[in-house]
Parts: sequence; C-alpha cells; structure tokens
Amino acid sequence: MPSFRSCCVLLSFALGANHAAATVTLTTGPGYPPFTDRAAPEGGIMVQVVRAVFERMGEPVSLAWLPWKRGYALTLAGKYSATFPYVRSPEREQDFLFSDPLLSAQSFLYMHRGDTLDFDHPDSFRGRVLCVPQGYASPLETGLRAMIEKGEVTLEQPTDILTCFRMLLAQRVDALSAFDLLAREMLRQVDAGEQIQRSVKPVASADLMLIAPKNNPASADLIQRFNLGLKQVKGDDNYRRLLPQ
Repeated sequence: MPSFRSCCVLLSFALGANHAAATVTLTTGPGYPPFTDRAAPEGGIMVQVVRAVFERMGEPVSLAWLPWKRGYALTLAGKYSATFPYVRSPEREQDFLFSDPLLSAQSFLYMHRGDTLDFDHPDSFRGRVLCVPQGYASPLETGLRAMIEKGEVTLEQPTDILTCFRMLLAQRVDALSAFDLLAREMLRQVDAGEQIQRSVKPVASADLMLIAPKNNPASADLIQRFNLGLKQVKGDDNYRRLLPQ
C-alpha cells in the first residue's frame, strides 16, 4: 500500500501535468503599433513579450484578435482568461486584476501646429474638441473630466486611434493624447508632415499590463504565475532587444 507521502507526490505530479496541458485563452486588439498589430512582425512588441512569458511558464496559449471593446467585454464575461495591453484606470480596477508592467511608456499631447494647448492649464482647453477612442483610458479625459461633464470640452470617440489622428489632421478635433511610440507610427500612416505637433512635456506616464477578470477564481493565480514568468523574461537580452531605442 503506497504511503500518504507517495500519494501526495503522485497527486501533485498529476495536477501539475494537467495544469501544464491547459491552454490559456488570451485576446488582444489590432491597430495599436508597435505594441499590438496584426501586420507587425509576430504581432507587435507586447504580443512577443506575452508569448515569451507564457513559454517561460510552460503554458500553451491561444490568442484571438478582436476589436478592443469586444475583447475587453468577452474577457470580463469569462470567454478569455486575460487580455492585454491595458493601462490602469479606476473603472478597470473594479473588474480586473493587473499584472506587473509589460512596458512603461510616456503619453504626450498631440495638437495642430502652432496651437498653445497646455495640459498644465486646463482653461486652455475650454471650447475645444478632444478625441479619445472607445475603450481607451486617456489622461486628457481623466484630467479634464469636470470640464467635459459641464460641456465646456467636447469629446469625440471613434473606434480606433488611427481615426483620431485622421480627425486631428483634418482639424475635426483639436487634440488627443497617445504614447509616443504609437503616435510616431500613426503620424507616419496619416502622412501628417509638419501639421501636427507634440507637447514638450508628457501628460502622463503609464504601464501597459495584462489584465484578468476578478470574477474568475483562477485569475489571481494566473496573474501570480505570469508575474514570475515576466520577471524572468525581463532579465533576458531578448526582452531588451524588443524595446525600441
């Protein structure tokens, strides 16, 4: 008759094997270069980092490319284990657990050439139109929320960030905020030339993270395992080579 210790070892091995075989279902969204973009090599920087982490964890993943709003909602509904990359916001904190940062980035204000909008002086935005894509957490929307609610600042919300840049170039909106790396690619795609300028100072710094729904009992363990794998991946030269210089 096997000992109690032997049974525990066998059970632990069986559970570990089943755990390793389980596929983690993930979703991300398109059109967010260089972070996530189906046209980019291997799906973009964040897709490469997340895949590397799960590979280090020894856990297979399946990745679905969905519109951001839909992927977010389906993850919250339990269709997917986690989604990425997202920045922290009060609304998201109510429903999701956040991983350690995949990457930290600075967000700047983008406006028409010669404009004098200044995030440190909210009154400069009075009567202006801002662009924030649906589902995005923007420091402009957060910082100017009171003026937006009073109707002193207008908010346009298209489905993607590229449309925001096109609207800015066409002077249909006055400003938007975006991570510098993302904005560089968007400005190239809309062929902005010298028509759009970036604020001298960043309006915010933020961390891009993988998020998992609080209503899933497995999420806390997933985030804990992911953070351990992420720490290991960040120590690799391959991680540093992924980051734009």
